[in-house]
Amino acid sequence: MELLFGVDHELAPNFAVNATYTYRRTTNAPYMSYIGVNGSDWVPCDSVTANGYTVPCLDLGPTNAAAADAAGFGQRLSNRPGYHRSYSGIELTAVKRLSNRWMGRVGFGYNNWTESFDGTGGIQNPLPVLYDGYGYYGLSTVLSDAKKSGGQVGYFSTGSGTLYWMPSKGNATASRRDWPTQRTHS
Repeated sequence: MELLFGVDHELAPNFAVNATYTYRRTTNAPYMSYIGVNGSDWVPCDSVTANGYTVPCLDLGPTNAAAADAAGFGQRLSNRPGYHRSYSGIELTAVKRLSNRWMGRVGFGYNNWTESFDGTGGIQNPLPVLYDGYGYYGLSTVLSDAKKSGGQVGYFSTGSGTLYWMPSKGNATASRRDWPTQRTHS
């Protein structure tokens, strides 16, 4: 579901302001879990550090390992139960339209993109890891705070191995364009 509410108003000739609010709620996210494995019996193991990066280690634990082995380490693709993402953002702009050989725009945006869990059905591995990756979209992985209801959602660039949180919580922009006076030749 997505709702947008916007208002535009011309304050003076060739000068207008705009405010737009966006609300988005996403459910039925793809979820891939091991068959027979639940959210219990997970144990931490030693992290691996190399080239300035540290990767957390997660072990199924004996009960979950036996269940996964019995199912041939098969995985089930389904909708993530008890899980949703919410996006709330506002954008404000002021635009001086082209007149008197110049135009300009000033804008500001703020957003909050979070995930929420209505129980533990959508959390197979309950260990708090720094980033919880749960889906691939093109060359990026969708990431979130570690299974924290109300935690932030972002994207991870897999090309360079560097973590980039997108979208940022806020942004601002300003631009101006001048046109030279036209000369005519006779």
